[in-house]
Amino acid sequence: MIWTKINWLQLSLFGLVLTLSACSSGSNHDASTTPLKVGYWPHTETARSPLPQLKVATLNLAHGRKHALNQLLVRGNTSKKNLLDIATYLREQNIDIVALQEADASSAWSGGFDHVAFLAQHAGYSWYAHSIHSSSKLANYGTAILSKYPISEALAVNFAPSPPTTSKGFTHARVALNSQQSLDVVSVHLDFSRASIRQQQLEQLNAQLQNTVNSTIIMGDFNSQGQLHKPDEVNRFLEQSPYRAFELGSKELASYKNKRLDWIFLSKDLRFVNYQVGPDSLSDHRPVISLIQVPAK
Repeated sequence: MIWTKINWLQLSLFGLVLTLSACSSGSNHDASTTPLKVGYWPHTETARSPLPQLKVATLNLAHGRKHALNQLLVRGNTSKKNLLDIATYLREQNIDIVALQEADASSAWSGGFDHVAFLAQHAGYSWYAHSIHSSSKLANYGTAILSKYPISEALAVNFAPSPPTTSKGFTHARVALNSQQSLDVVSVHLDFSRASIRQQQLEQLNAQLQNTVNSTIIMGDFNSQGQLHKPDEVNRFLEQSPYRAFELGSKELASYKNKRLDWIFLSKDLRFVNYQVGPDSLSDHRPVISLIQVPAK
């Protein structure tokens, strides 16, 4: 894997967005190219949680449609209004780092504007990284990370192809909390249709992260429930990796209808201070929010 190092001095001078090609490969398939966009918005005032605590969240944006049947049925101005509602919520909750899924670049089916850049601008995030896992004439979308802290490096990874469903993958960003401390953050979206594919995707994710030395937060839409009475891919991933979940098996943290599909995992040097699920008014998924404790340095 090849990390993209980001020169934020150049970005901050002009408020630019860079479109890059980041190496995307898995141990069992050939390398390909996954588009990665990194951007900077020069916000003058940004409130942050006081370290050593961070407030993080994950949200499937549903392409900005909220509860509409399909984003093609939603006007561009309505998509913007929907995203402004999300931006307002993120500001109110004072979220430091956000993982996004079904996050659109400019796409004909969802208003023809960059949803991630729009959120960064209106929700007060100076830094973002956006991976495009699925691209066509109609739609360009993937996963993304918004951060109030500088993103020093970023990586876009596509999972192995899994037809007939569209490509999935993850964005991996290195966030500089201060001059001595960095944090790795992952936004991931797994296949919705087949447990066997989700298992392969989590194995690829685990392989990607096995040499990570920084504290790590993994967030996203896993399309798996992690039930104790019926173990699935989430349970196996946690058994085989150095990450932990909050109250695995809880029935009080449903994020999609009555299912717990959206998760936040922490490396074991991090600690959950609190954990909650937000309202269902922003998307067809609820946001998942956690205040976490990071090692003091």
